[in-house]
Amino acid sequence: MKLRILSLCLALVILPLAGCTPEAQGNSQLGADTLWTGAQIKAQPNLLGLKWNWQQKDVLDQVTKVAGGATFFEFEWCTVEPTRGKRDFTTIDNFVASSRRMGYEPMLKIRVGSCWLTGTSAAPKQGRNKAKTSSRMPDDLAYYREFVSTVIQRYASRGVTKFAIENEPNAKNFWADSVSDYKLLMSNALQAVNSSGARVQLADSGLSSIAYGVIIADDLLGQGKDIQALEFYRDYYSRRFARSKFVFPDVQSVDELRAVLGGASAIRAVEFSTATIELANQYDVYQLHYYEGWDLLPTVMDYLHQRLPVGHTIEAWEMGVAWPGQDYEEVAAATETAKLYATALSSGIRRLVYLPAAYTPGTDNQDEIWRGLWLENGKPRAAAGVYRQLAQATSGADVKVGPLGAESGLKGVSLRGDSFETLVVWSGSGDKHVLGSAPPNVVVTSSEGRTLDWPASGLLISSTPVFITRQVSSKGEVTGSAQPNLGEEITDRVSA
Repeated sequence: MKLRILSLCLALVILPLAGCTPEAQGNSQLGADTLWTGAQIKAQPNLLGLKWNWQQKDVLDQVTKVAGGATFFEFEWCTVEPTRGKRDFTTIDNFVASSRRMGYEPMLKIRVGSCWLTGTSAAPKQGRNKAKTSSRMPDDLAYYREFVSTVIQRYASRGVTKFAIENEPNAKNFWADSVSDYKLLMSNALQAVNSSGARVQLADSGLSSIAYGVIIADDLLGQGKDIQALEFYRDYYSRRFARSKFVFPDVQSVDELRAVLGGASAIRAVEFSTATIELANQYDVYQLHYYEGWDLLPTVMDYLHQRLPVGHTIEAWEMGVAWPGQDYEEVAAATETAKLYATALSSGIRRLVYLPAAYTPGTDNQDEIWRGLWLENGKPRAAAGVYRQLAQATSGADVKVGPLGAESGLKGVSLRGDSFETLVVWSGSGDKHVLGSAPPNVVVTSSEGRTLDWPASGLLISSTPVFITRQVSSKGEVTGSAQPNLGEEITDRVSA
């Protein structure tokens, strides 16, 4: 990966992050005249992040209570420069200042849009992204490079260290042109970042979450694994099929699957995946968007690890739970969130941005699909308790993350920050396990944050995750115990 050279004052930097999806909610623009003026939040940085709607004031109050992660803002060049030479950065300036004041690290995603810059115009989208248009190739690539370089220099000097170019290009409502045009644009963006002289990291555009279902199914078919391809496809989209207009329909046979994979949307997803992986050597971060089942994430990660450069950074700039339909269950969603985030962390992902913080009613999606942590009125759902505990568990300058020993029959992740040592743990075999006597000074909580007892007979571990936490002293030692490794202590206590 390329280092971008330059010294800039980064004293305010916390930690990295984040992108917006055709599938995700909560991306309303921060008004140009809006600046968050609450008290400065001083939060310890953590590995998580949030994307929220700035107009939901009650949600903003909740967001500040779990500060320390990252957030992002996606903007169009066409909006910043509606007339050649007349640029207005007020909205972006306010986002950077407001998010920092709220205790979050700001990250920026630069899109072109469609306007005079591209020799065409596109009708603004309806609903939640009314002001946004699909991006097209700019007519003047030299002018594009100058704009990107200007953006990088302006915000790197204000402590922004991560940028992304475009968003979910496999979706035509975000990128209207061809994959070859996209690769040319990305190449020019990379030139602009390097010429800016700023020491920043650049992320790719991030494919949509739903793209991976057809990408991996297509790959499995290519290997002659027809049945596995069909099973993966149907599992991956099992909840999405609840929407009658979902782009990838339910199928019952390999022949029907082949027909879907021969369609324009699936072919485009595969083409843009191939292009993104080809470009990976030139970019610092592979940007993952993921809203599907937690148990399928390892398959997606295996697919990426086999194709990306060894050790390439993968960050989940969008990660949440898509659950359309009337069968949504709040507590079950909290359980899934705990498993999804624990699985992501144990897979090597080191930035997980939950999107959306809360659903925005009255959008183009009249029903909630991507489930928020809070309701619009700021009332927390059970999954908000999961987020709060994970934010606390991943706080610190050098968080140590590791999987649990598979031989124990347990699944989850071990997290050790500056102040806390936490296990997120559940049974991986479907069997129930009993952990013997409690280690010293541990606290056990449910996914949603309820304190649980550890009986003298032992703690029962089922398929529902629990958080096991104890405090670590300022010297990194476990308070009241000579044994520093909680993971080993727990797995040593396992009995079927």
